[in-house]
Amino acid sequence: MNKDKLLHHIRTLEEEHLILDSQIKDGYSKFVNDDDLGKLKLQKLNLKREIETLKHQYNQIQIR
Repeated sequence: MNKDKLLHHIRTLEEEHLILDSQIKDGYSKFVNDDDLGKLKLQKLNLKREIETLKHQYNQIQIR
């Protein structure tokens, strides 16, 4: 994956992360089932891990 595509993918995932964060906050205010909130939190965590991995790859490309 080239540098521009990687950066675009990171930004897309960060937007998804923000959407999940707002869904979780909304779920808390509406007293959503803990299981459903747990699933959203797990998705958010997995996205965060993927974002961090891709940022590391991007930084490695920048160094070269």
